[in-house]
Amino acid sequence: MKSILLRVARIAGNGYWKIFGGVVLCVIWFALGFAAAITVVGAPWAARFFKAGMFVWKPFGKQVVIVPSSPVSGILWAATGGVLFGIISLVGALISFASLAAIPLAYQWLKVAVVSVFPFSCRIS
Repeated sequence: MKSILLRVARIAGNGYWKIFGGVVLCVIWFALGFAAAITVVGAPWAARFFKAGMFVWKPFGKQVVIVPSSPVSGILWAATGGVLFGIISLVGALISFASLAAIPLAYQWLKVAVVSVFPFSCRIS
């Protein structure tokens, strides 16, 4: 019974998430992935961008763990676009924290912020 309730909560949370920002962020991550896949140098980045896009599509019920790896790629991404994505996600979290009903959504925004700044050092499970 508990697993059924958790599954229903995840489905409802992911649906709510898609309405309030998830679709737009997912499209942006996939656009970045396709743009990176065009170049030979960007191919490894494309895989991480697609992975981040799939996480942003359904963040409820997933865990993000930072595992230090790819320091050069991580620094380059953080300097070029990661900080911007992180700030956008933090603003979304602050807006969501303004309402008690949206606190679970704010927690997802914080997870997305971590993945946005460190897509090369995150393990999503």
